[in-house]
Amino acid sequence: MFKSEFITISIILSFLIVYPLTQLHKVGPDKTLPQDKIILLIIRISVIITFANSIYIFLSGIYLITDWHPFINASSADLAIQSVKGGGKGGIFIIIIKFLPYLMIAWSLLNLFTSSMGIGYYFFHKSWTK
Repeated sequence: MFKSEFITISIILSFLIVYPLTQLHKVGPDKTLPQDKIILLIIRISVIITFANSIYIFLSGIYLITDWHPFINASSADLAIQSVKGGGKGGIFIIIIKFLPYLMIAWSLLNLFTSSMGIGYYFFHKSWTK
């Protein structure tokens, strides 16, 4: 269910889908919906895709936490040698790989929050900020 290809595609999609949500509708002081029906449809589809994608990233992050051992065959000496390679930036990548499921969960919760606000605004025209 949670293949690495699907997880990678969903994470990349979560970064790319931000454009229609932020650039197509400029909210003015009156906080009205866009008048163009095509733009409103694109924004609504983007919000639904973001919401579904965030749930998938959240569930895959929980799945990875249960069985995530990326360096099980590496000794601490091997990790130290690899972290020194690349001008000392290897340690950052090792930390990112080690905590990837937790980063996925945090990113998905942020996206779930913003997409639920988008669903409330673009589908029901309810704004949390007045």
